[in-house]
Amino acid sequence: MGLTIEEVESIARRIARERIPQLERVDVAASDPDADRVELLVTLRRCDREPCVVELNLTRADRDAFEREFEQELRVAQSKS
Repeated sequence: MGLTIEEVESIARRIARERIPQLERVDVAASDPDADRVELLVTLRRCDREPCVVELNLTRADRDAFEREFEQELRVAQSKS
């Protein structure tokens, strides 16, 4: 099995705090405990329309894949905010 919900939350919050100064919060929006995907809501401050909430659907199959995909999606979200 992949990452637990608690691991996903912890990793996502750590990465987001390190990479996004305008981060307000990261929450797990929905997930089937047995699924290999997880939905996250990332809320940013100081964007065109506040609050700026980005929904991400990411793998949680393994830590490296999750971190890679999350960082990539954060960069895309930042470029659009």
